[in-house]
Amino acid sequence: TMLDYIIANYKVDIDRIYMSGFSLGGGAVWSYAGANTNYANRLAAIAPGAGACQQTASFCNNMAAANLPILALHNNGDAVVPVSNTHYFVDNTNAQHSTTPIAQKIIYYGIVGHDLTHGFGLNLNQYGYTGFTDMNVYNWMLKHKRNISALPVKFSGFNVLKQNSKAIIQWST
Repeated sequence: TMLDYIIANYKVDIDRIYMSGFSLGGGAVWSYAGANTNYANRLAAIAPGAGACQQTASFCNNMAAANLPILALHNNGDAVVPVSNTHYFVDNTNAQHSTTPIAQKIIYYGIVGHDLTHGFGLNLNQYGYTGFTDMNVYNWMLKHKRNISALPVKFSGFNVLKQNSKAIIQWST
């Protein structure tokens, strides 16, 4: 996947991989995170905006099983992607989760159109919405991380051998 390429070729904290997108990009976020629990478990959190994606119960089940934190954003007056998509994914993911809700949604009432630039601004408590304690999406994301990295590893020793003009390093953990 693209994520595998990024991890292999760039410096990535695998405990802090976040995914966000708007419209079809938001739909791609729902699709990737919901496709299976292996994908969902690779992500620290997702923030889809007005996600254009077919409503699929298995997506909700997979995200809930992975305990994936979700912050979904949508305008109530969006005529391009119905706000019912966001309601469906958040409500059904939370219904599948056995303990506390893992998905939140911010619905901006009174805003007409398929535009969420305000949703990814520095102040989410605007445009009639006042219940978001984290102030912005970026602060919210940074509160979430996975614990899947193998580091730190306890180093126990090493040995260096010279063989045919090459150094061979062996280590143990």
